[in-house]
Amino acid sequence: MAKTESARERLAQINPEIVVDLFQEKIAADNVESIIASYDIVIDASDNFSTRYLINDACVVGKKPNVFGAIYRFEGQASVFAPDAGPCYRCLFPAPPLISATPRDRVELLKLALWWQMETSKRKVSRYLDTQS
Repeated sequence: MAKTESARERLAQINPEIVVDLFQEKIAADNVESIIASYDIVIDASDNFSTRYLINDACVVGKKPNVFGAIYRFEGQASVFAPDAGPCYRCLFPAPPLISATPRDRVELLKLALWWQMETSKRKVSRYLDTQS
């Protein structure tokens, strides 16, 4: 099962009224802006640096809040990068790490770490929306 379908099923269990649009196509420079154009908030849970920077840049151009969540081995990061309210992801990390600086072996991620990232991103979206009303 694709990660996107698995995420949709889990979110539907939590909230059956939620609408989740799946994009199983690869996000690229020629489609990222059209994909995020109709959304108010972008949640980036990508698993590679090129996609992360591409989503960040499109959110900056489109003035969209970017809720970022990532797991690297057993560490997690999460943040909201709101337009005109602070730095963006690229502001904090101007360039992706060199390929040689990232391990080539893949470590299986713990379900707990994935749950943490999803829950943290969900809370960040809620907090952001609370500040906008």
